[in-house]
Amino acid sequence: ALGAGGGSPAIPIKSLRPSLRLTMADAKARKAAFLGEAVRVLGLRDAKVEHARFEELVLRAEFHHQFDVVTVRAVRADDRLFAAAHVLLNIHGGQGRLLMFQSGEEAAAQSKQFRRVDTFRLLDQPRVYLVCLEPAPAPPAFHVEQSG
Repeated sequence: ALGAGGGSPAIPIKSLRPSLRLTMADAKARKAAFLGEAVRVLGLRDAKVEHARFEELVLRAEFHHQFDVVTVRAVRADDRLFAAAHVLLNIHGGQGRLLMFQSGEEAAAQSKQFRRVDTFRLLDQPRVYLVCLEPAPAPPAFHVEQSG
């Protein structure tokens, strides 16, 4: 799993499923330090914190296609986000999922790289949704032959 979200949902999920490997990324030094301390105090094994923007992880080959789940909260759903998630997710095993916590207006965000699996309403006021996406299948490759 990848995703900080200020420690939520990452830390509760890790606490409930200790066998998961967890990487949390936060661009703000204070938040990254807090998350590192939370990992230490709670004794969470196989959990690490990266002081980096989500998009910066894409530049590091060791993170390419390494995550079964990417969670994002309070992040704009735009082409850059979807492209970064596509690089980070394990798309080869067919199990990669992008989980986005979004407001009512944002929950309709679309991407050609992902397809919606499900949407769950978490709160009514304000309207908050959990949108589950999976990488869209690649379009079939085709070959054009030239005739003699």
